[in-house]
Amino acid sequence: MHSRKRVVTRSTVALANARAKGHIDTLRAKLLAFEANPAGDNGYCGYCTHITPDRIGGAAITSAECGLCDATMTFGSTSVDTTCPGCARDNGLCRHCAADIELKERRNPYPFQSASKSTTNEGRE
Repeated sequence: MHSRKRVVTRSTVALANARAKGHIDTLRAKLLAFEANPAGDNGYCGYCTHITPDRIGGAAITSAECGLCDATMTFGSTSVDTTCPGCARDNGLCRHCAADIELKERRNPYPFQSASKSTTNEGRE
């Protein structure tokens, strides 16, 4: 494969500078929004709400199973969530990436861990 030559001129350098500065300004704005509301919105963590809100997915209706309860969820694109809204809320997780909703390391087990331990213990007794 061969990529065509991209000619560098004064105007292409100016365009590249403007594009880079625009990306930096966008990133700064996203970080300010994250610092103002690190908990996020609507069941999504601060990272998914502010840093990566513009997820790109294919234009196809897509179904996916919840990572905890196996309920089937339907989405308008191929950008799907990891957990259903109920499981995310009950376990304090982000719907999309399944990180802790507050992005904290918890010492106590999550509710889904307690449920799996009790199920495992019931099976052994």
